[in-house]
Amino acid sequence: MNNRASDPSPNAKRQSSPTKPEFRLPRMKYKGTHPFAFPSYNQFTNKETKKLDDEYLCLRYDNAALMLGDFATPIPSLEEMKKEVKAPLTIQVLNERIEKEKADHKRHLQVLEDRFRTDLERMCVDQWLSIDDCDGNGIGQPPLDQPERTTERLMALFVDETRLLEHNHDDFKSRLVFAHEERLVALRSQVRELQKAAAEEMKRKASQFPKTVADFDALPNGPMKMRVVRWLMADSNGREKIFREPNSVWHSLDTQELALQYMIDNQFRVRVQNLKENNRGVDPRVRAQES
Repeated sequence: MNNRASDPSPNAKRQSSPTKPEFRLPRMKYKGTHPFAFPSYNQFTNKETKKLDDEYLCLRYDNAALMLGDFATPIPSLEEMKKEVKAPLTIQVLNERIEKEKADHKRHLQVLEDRFRTDLERMCVDQWLSIDDCDGNGIGQPPLDQPERTTERLMALFVDETRLLEHNHDDFKSRLVFAHEERLVALRSQVRELQKAAAEEMKRKASQFPKTVADFDALPNGPMKMRVVRWLMADSNGREKIFREPNSVWHSLDTQELALQYMIDNQFRVRVQNLKENNRGVDPRVRAQES
């Protein structure tokens, strides 16, 4: 007689037993990571999934009410919107928008944390009152003289009921932070584009020969300005040599007006000569002897 046929294997015994899902909370180190993000509907029965959908829908409704209520900003008037659209987009305007976005995000996070704390406090009170009512009815609940069992049931109920609330809070906060970072990235990209355009424009203007005395004075003190000084104080051959220098974009027609001012304006000519004298290179050995 085959004993194996009469004695089912452990696997066969498990297969023949009623299939009841065993719910087990994941470890805290996996919280918020895939595939442990709650709710994981494949771990629940149809009835429990329907209950989760209803509760999750209520929380989504609360999120929408929070967005339309506490997070809402006043709609500007038509004149204010026209003024903002027509105003030039500058780096200062973008920086002001960035600071406003940061302040609004900080306020939104504070409102969200306050709501989460209020919901948890209300849930704790409701659960505690519910436990007390069950104990008072005496329907299979631990008696009042066993507070440790009541506390255990209360903690188990708290963990079970707060999972969805915590998930909704974490999910809503993550979406809020992500949207905030997206807006910041867009604003900072615009700032970088304007800064790049301003730097290129400044570089272009710096590479051009100044046409007037005002343009010359506007040049920052540096190699470019000293190159103009060197050209003004040079003779015709020296000026032609400077024109032939590498990366030179100067043209003789662009230099005529400033060269004329240098010839007829004594004060301007003295200032140019003083600039060259003040920026004259001195041999360190000579400087040491003079000191």
